[in-house]
Amino acid sequence: VPEGLTYSGLLEGARQHMGDHAFSGYDPKDNNCQDFIVGVLEGNGLCTPEHKAFVKQDADAIFSQMPGVTSKLAVGLTDVAAVANNAVEGITNEVSERFESCKGDKEAGSSGDEHEGERKRDKLSRYAKAMFSRA
Repeated sequence: VPEGLTYSGLLEGARQHMGDHAFSGYDPKDNNCQDFIVGVLEGNGLCTPEHKAFVKQDADAIFSQMPGVTSKLAVGLTDVAAVANNAVEGITNEVSERFESCKGDKEAGSSGDEHEGERKRDKLSRYAKAMFSRA
């Protein structure tokens, strides 16, 4: 491993080598975890033919032995999982921001009502439960 290589530098080298689309995208057949690992190694001058042979499996051979719909189904499921993950992250971020707002109100004593922060947290808790039950 090159001296001074940081985790951030490792990922940046991979992103520059692979390009933004391949670095952040995913396709079970054409841009999978194996491709990402090879991209990280190649983007940082760490990939040997032996490393590449160890990491890469023949995805085409694997998918050719499966029903034709398998590849499309795998891509579709991955896309659905990504959308669900983004939705949950968005809800989590919103809940966290609202919670911090409530906490700040209590600490600042903004209205003089000592129970205002508690009521806001209760309301936030009900909101979070409702949002997560939809996700």
